[in-house]
Amino acid sequence: MSFFDKVKSKAQQALQGHQEEENASSTTGSHNQHFHHKGRQLNFTKAHLQSQNATIPQPGKQAPGSGQMPPRVKSHNYHEPMTFLHPSGHPHNVMRDLGFSGVLDGRIIWTWGDTLMGTAEQSMICAVDSTTIGTLDAKGVTLDSAIAPNSKNVRNWIDCLPEEEADGGLGKYAFGGTNIVENPPNSGRGIVYYLKNTRPGGQSVIKGAGIASVRIDDSNIPHSQRHGETLWNEYEAWYGDVGAVLNERDNHIYVFGHGPSWDAELNSRTFLARVPAEHATSLQAYEYWKNADREWTRQRQANGTFGTAKLETRDAVFEWHVMNQAVPFWNVHFNRWMFIHGSSWPTSDVLCRTAETLEGPWEDHGSLCSTAAAGAPNGDEKGFRYCINAHPEYDASGKTVYVTWTRENVIYGVTIEWE
Repeated sequence: MSFFDKVKSKAQQALQGHQEEENASSTTGSHNQHFHHKGRQLNFTKAHLQSQNATIPQPGKQAPGSGQMPPRVKSHNYHEPMTFLHPSGHPHNVMRDLGFSGVLDGRIIWTWGDTLMGTAEQSMICAVDSTTIGTLDAKGVTLDSAIAPNSKNVRNWIDCLPEEEADGGLGKYAFGGTNIVENPPNSGRGIVYYLKNTRPGGQSVIKGAGIASVRIDDSNIPHSQRHGETLWNEYEAWYGDVGAVLNERDNHIYVFGHGPSWDAELNSRTFLARVPAEHATSLQAYEYWKNADREWTRQRQANGTFGTAKLETRDAVFEWHVMNQAVPFWNVHFNRWMFIHGSSWPTSDVLCRTAETLEGPWEDHGSLCSTAAAGAPNGDEKGFRYCINAHPEYDASGKTVYVTWTRENVIYGVTIEWE
């Protein structure tokens, strides 16, 4: 999802402080990955990152919380725009969009879309997807672990297959990944779903959705390995494009995605598939949710040809423009599955839905807070805001939740505290 033409002066103002800090510290930055940032000392050493014990909450793993339905906000605290740290010891200017997070081996891995080096006034794209590493004690600050200390450019992390590389490589293809799902739990290994994107004549065309295996090495650098070109073709839903989550209760991965772009009515809705976690890379193991009949089917849902059923709007788990991109999670405080998300409209508030099962039905709890309120950084009604997404690993109790969104390739955030 690219908004290069929306990157304007306010994004530069938000990032101006990053440039000043980089200029001030670039001659003194060390390679020990202890950082001083806005009056705080941050520890991003290899040992500290590998000692993290972040977890994605799961049903039945903790004592039930005491939260009362419906969810009500006690307070919300807006954060400054996200800071990205260079391994050499200083913040550096990089602009990103999206912003999903997952956990591997207790370490928080953020996954990003379009990644541009520089500021709003002068920038260049260096990757169409990238990763950073977070820590539990530093919301809004992440480390670009995949940059060499003497380099400035971020590494693309979902790579072309050899035949794609020979056919134009990243100049022709892009692979937009969402959140990493650790699979199996506590293994240090995971999977990520992505869309395969081509750009004929400058136009963006989705060729289908796929899956890649993920690991993280001893230097805290994530690596991916794709399993073929895609799992699903351009006539099927973009499974994983919204987000995915492991439900340890039934050991299935639930995969949410928008409908295919060949039908505008389908594309504006959200569909659901699931798979036994141990067979996540096998297309034959997936089931597809038919919401109208409240049942699962193994028949692929596409355009009704070559043995597929016709994907229908009535089988969407979320209706017209309800859901942008976001990851559901188990909220221990309320003992419910929860989506904190935005709509597909680019001026969305932070919205909330809950359900007892991932198939729903999902109860709508409306707006939690604004992405354009006077108290929010850069708060006004101008500028597209999208990919409003929760990061439950920052408080496994569920009593608070850290939420981020993108505006003009800058990442903003808020911490919500529940009653």
